[in-house]
Amino acid sequence: MKFHATCFAAMLAAALAGGVSPCRGDIVFAPAPGEDCADALQALIDASPNVSISIPDGIYLLSHPVSTPAKPELAVSLALSNFAVLRAAPDFPERQPLVRLGGVHPANDIRTPGSVYGLCGGVLDGSGRAAGVCIESGRETRVQNVSMKNVWYGLKILHGANNGSSDCDIRDVNITGNRRPGSVGVILHAYDNTLTNMRIADCQIGVRVRAGGNLLTNVHPLWTNPSDQYDAGIGFDVGASDTSFVRCYSDHFSTGWRFRKGSDRCVLDGCVNFWYASSPGRRHTAIRCDGAFEAMVTGMWFGFKDGKAVNTALQCEAPGGRGFIADPRLYESNLNDPADAFRDYLRGTIHGVGYPPAGPVLRVPRIDSAPARFGAPPALPAPVCPEPEAEAASWVFVSVTNGVCDDVCAAPCGDDDLSYRFRCLHDDGGLLVETIVRDDDVSTDTCPAGAIDCRSWLDDCIEVFLDGEMARLPDSRADGGRHLWHGGEFVLVANGAAQSNSSAAPNGYVPPARAFGGDLPDVNWWTGEAFPLPGFGYAGRIYIPWRSMGHDTAPARVGFTISVQDDDGGGERDHTLYWQGNPAKPHLDERAFGVLEMTK
Repeated sequence: MKFHATCFAAMLAAALAGGVSPCRGDIVFAPAPGEDCADALQALIDASPNVSISIPDGIYLLSHPVSTPAKPELAVSLALSNFAVLRAAPDFPERQPLVRLGGVHPANDIRTPGSVYGLCGGVLDGSGRAAGVCIESGRETRVQNVSMKNVWYGLKILHGANNGSSDCDIRDVNITGNRRPGSVGVILHAYDNTLTNMRIADCQIGVRVRAGGNLLTNVHPLWTNPSDQYDAGIGFDVGASDTSFVRCYSDHFSTGWRFRKGSDRCVLDGCVNFWYASSPGRRHTAIRCDGAFEAMVTGMWFGFKDGKAVNTALQCEAPGGRGFIADPRLYESNLNDPADAFRDYLRGTIHGVGYPPAGPVLRVPRIDSAPARFGAPPALPAPVCPEPEAEAASWVFVSVTNGVCDDVCAAPCGDDDLSYRFRCLHDDGGLLVETIVRDDDVSTDTCPAGAIDCRSWLDDCIEVFLDGEMARLPDSRADGGRHLWHGGEFVLVANGAAQSNSSAAPNGYVPPARAFGGDLPDVNWWTGEAFPLPGFGYAGRIYIPWRSMGHDTAPARVGFTISVQDDDGGGERDHTLYWQGNPAKPHLDERAFGVLEMTK
């Protein structure tokens, strides 16, 4: 039969008088189009126990939530046609759900017929102000084949009737949030639910789990919110134990799985973390633990797209834990966070392309002004010349015993022949690299003093190599050198000549007086100065603005290595010594660079 809001009273009176009963068979809800029908639908639910109420295609405005009973004797199921839309009216209460399943007449009863009820089909449109479905009481509630649009949250299951257990079954549900901060796809406060085949988008948090014993299979949250929300985006935010994720998929969230304290014994089987785009300067974390790592992870795909973000497979706030990561799929070329705890919990085999792990991390102290350092040679580090503790500790000594020599030149004969100390500092404008070179024969016969773009490698010189976007490419000059516009090579000869093959190329070097006097070209630039140290060697200072690495402000990290070329007696170079590098091509292979981490 057709049900019209205007004839509801007459039908109910007839039913009570022993005539037509609305409690038997399907009832079709068809109110007047364009009107608020919340009261009419609620009245029909209240008067129709153990009936499936059919809602045909059309748009139905609701000014308040509608609630179905949890008590089996009064339970009602809502069956919406594919294009039936329950839409929040402009005066709908903010953040309240459109449908409250088990919202009235709570019960904990699985034996009485009618305990299995729910919502099937159709569209719930939150209009940006309402939520979708909240399951508030009862057990064995079902939600299936439902599409939710523009909602604060799509599905919430509250603390279950059976000592926290709800035993709900959710399947084939798509959720699209309202793209606002705080939007969530699914919120679980109850135990023992199954969620299967769900897709979630436009939410800052995909799934929030606050009770254990839940099983999620093929649940796929996708990051589509504005970029200013990205750092707080989480695919699966887990705060309870004993939840299993099977073939679930965190798609481009800043953090794929976050395990809060107390979320022990969770299982991830064949799950996916994937980033579909580059996010330079951002942090991509597959698994983050607020405490120790306790999850059991098998066959996970860590799909970091490239090395432009800080990519971390596993971040733990506390050591230890009983967790493990077994047989992961991972392109190690893109795993560029040396602090990653991933290998401490690895079991089995990594399936992927093996790149060398990122080099060591140097923490770079912040200073107020790099230009203020120019004009005098760098002071020798403590104990020769005591300096502030933070800066003294930042010097790194490189010699033939701990450095890297390329496969072209011979290794230095000893520390007096060639060794050096360097340190990195930074200010708001750029990176400062200071170097003190021990060299018993300083030669600059190829590059005249003050020259730019000379054959610097044939003389005694200092070379700084930067991977400004942490791409970790095997050949920084591939693809026409496009990557060099985010870093590259900056060379300062012992007599002050300069050369670059970099973001400042071809002639980006400017003298310090010009660089810090304000008369700068409207292009990327860098500067430096060299000082002779009679009886010791020479010193150099190089300053590279963040702009020359493609950054407006100081990045969190950049790839970095430094080398010194040694020309004894003129002519061709004799030795070369890198801090970090692949001996076959240390000036090109960024995968073997170290990492500079800026401190505040």
